[in-house]
Amino acid sequence: MAVEFLSAHCDALRALAKFPGVETFIVGLQLNIEVTAGLLGFPISPSAQRMWHALHIGISPTFYVVLNRPGDPPPYEFSAELFLQGW
Repeated sequence: MAVEFLSAHCDALRALAKFPGVETFIVGLQLNIEVTAGLLGFPISPSAQRMWHALHIGISPTFYVVLNRPGDPPPYEFSAELFLQGW
């Protein structure tokens, strides 16, 4: 979903990154993980395709991880549709 968004909005995001006065351009990517008894760790690294799009646009990627216990609802619901309505 992130690569599709970056690709579809590349020109607008590049323009935003080069807008006068913009010194830092960060897009946060969030990973929700359900914590189970056997979980000892997890990797967090972007795919090469995601990094190419981010760097091509001029984004400094930032990654967030949310750990949830089984059965607990996430702290909030993310809706790509609602987010994209703002674009």
